[in-house]
Amino acid sequence: MKKLSLRIFCLLLCLGMVLTCLCGCGKLADLLDELKKPAEQQKETLLLDGATDFYAQPNWDAPIVATYYAGYEVVCHQTLEQNGTVWVQADEGWFVLHGTRPVRVEILNRESCNILGYSIDSIPMYDEPATYCTMVARVEPGELLEITEIAETAEGPWGMTAVGWVNMDSVYQEGTVGSHHCFGVTKENNVSFCDMPGWQATDVELVASGMRFEILEQIFIGDSWWGYTSSGWVCMDSIYQEGTQGEHACLTKVIDKTPLNVRLAPGTDNEILNKLRYGDYVHILEQVDRDGSAWGYTGEGWIFMDLTEIQ
Repeated sequence: MKKLSLRIFCLLLCLGMVLTCLCGCGKLADLLDELKKPAEQQKETLLLDGATDFYAQPNWDAPIVATYYAGYEVVCHQTLEQNGTVWVQADEGWFVLHGTRPVRVEILNRESCNILGYSIDSIPMYDEPATYCTMVARVEPGELLEITEIAETAEGPWGMTAVGWVNMDSVYQEGTVGSHHCFGVTKENNVSFCDMPGWQATDVELVASGMRFEILEQIFIGDSWWGYTSSGWVCMDSIYQEGTQGEHACLTKVIDKTPLNVRLAPGTDNEILNKLRYGDYVHILEQVDRDGSAWGYTGEGWIFMDLTEIQ
């Protein structure tokens, strides 16, 4: 019995010496901190997106102890899955994990800017740069947006306006090449080129028939497409889009003995791309007037129709 008591005494003495050594080196506090870390890492702060009931236990039959609404912030301690339902324990009680979002959007990079853009579609605006945040407004296609800040997030780039944040994938920046890029030629005289897309815009230039433009992007507004060019915005109803078949398509034959020039645009002052020979047959996709003469688009370029015979 005495030997057992002596052994216990020696064991306690050794343990005391170890603890004293750890405390003296400051390692005990570090050890306790390390033990606490896993529990701390499980905590996450969320915002409720709507009315949420909190239960005394993770069970639908348990008493409801509280109800909180959209925008309320909760600190989550642990999660528990039961029969396909994920329950979360917070200070207020247990709730089902749906209708929540992270409190803060993770922004990878942000910088000030001064960008003028136009909404490509009907797009929502949010209070923060993420689609799971609160929508504060909606803008219609073709609306002018003044972007003052760009934020890079996991969802891509977002732009801040005076009203809210918009996803920049839905914004066209003037001067850039968009997804509806093409080349087109005016089909009539006095085509209006405007300061912005839409019929409420102001004319900045009237253009004659047969003039070729690069269309950098197009936006559908109301019942018409509007294209952006270096001269402004134009309704695509007045533009022949190269490569498409128009209402004046036909098959024609070169009847002039001299080679017929295929040009970049209607008009003899434009660059020569190729030549057609006497007797060549060619499919014309569309015809437009230039200074009183008809010009036809071959798929490669434009030819003077007076030197051909429609079949």
